Amino acid sequence: MTNIEVLESRDINITLHKESQNDSLGYWLDTYFATQVLNAAPGTIKAKKNDITKFLEYFYKSMKTDNIDFWTTSVSKGFQNHLLEILYNFTYINRIFATIRHAARWIHTQRNFLAGNPLKDVMDIGIEEPQWRGLDNLTIQRLKASCEHRIALCTRANQNPLMEVAVFYTLLYTGLRVSELVRLNIEQYHSRGFHNVIRKGRKVSKKIPLPSDAKERVDLYLQTRKELLEKEPLFVSKSGKRLTTRDVSLICDRIAKQASVKSQEPIKLSPHMLRHTVLKAITKEEGIEVAHRLSGNTTIKELLRYIAPTHEELAAATEKLFKK
Repeated sequence: MTNIEVLESRDINITLHKESQNDSLGYWLDTYFATQVLNAAPGTIKAKKNDITKFLEYFYKSMKTDNIDFWTTSVSKGFQNHLLEILYNFTYINRIFATIRHAARWIHTQRNFLAGNPLKDVMDIGIEEPQWRGLDNLTIQRLKASCEHRIALCTRANQNPLMEVAVFYTLLYTGLRVSELVRLNIEQYHSRGFHNVIRKGRKVSKKIPLPSDAKERVDLYLQTRKELLEKEPLFVSKSGKRLTTRDVSLICDRIAKQASVKSQEPIKLSPHMLRHTVLKAITKEEGIEVAHRLSGNTTIKELLRYIAPTHEELAAATEKLFKK
């Protein structure tokens, strides 16, 4: 990505004075992108490129210059207000600013901004703590029953209920992100767990244990595979292709739909809801340190959104105050 490509892709029809490399905002953001971003996961690269592009578009249009020293705190706050007017999504805006803040901090270590770090005094937009989006025990039991029903009912050649059930139980008992699950290979599954699992941010978990209930389902599914080569994907479709994240979402949809048959309370299910469910359950039973290890999150702060108390739990907790 270069600032010229950004300009052309956004059709910003303005003429900028050509700055020297040391004074060019486009040059320094390009350098940041090349040295600090390009080795990240593809999704991260795409997101950060979009974030930087949005900021450059705003800067060039509003400041009419490529001079890096015109990037000041007031410009950063103006960009934040601009995003508020067009996006209305506080979490997304804060995500964009996380990218821009990291870029500014890195650039400031390489070449001081004339007026200081332009993000130093710019705060994230305050938002309410995210609600927990997991499942209660009754819903889990309904979904487990749905799995057994699908094994009994889905007998057509193009259906693969044993694989679907294995995927569901693996997500329910491990807290894996769906992107982590679909990357698993046969060689990583042994000794009652998954080994050397690549997590978000290229972090690696040496072992993620698989409880007996889930292991039984995975083993039953693997017995249906004709040949198990070490480098093959652990979970594959009927055609033998590695599952995609979309495939896993559709599996959750089918299991939830089966669980909702003849019910006045239909169930909604996503892979991420299963992650919320297991991490909160582990926290309650074993504590936050164990949940943190299982989650693959870099910091405990990142884990908090998965274990946040519900409004009902908060109400119940306050009712108990001072009654002993």
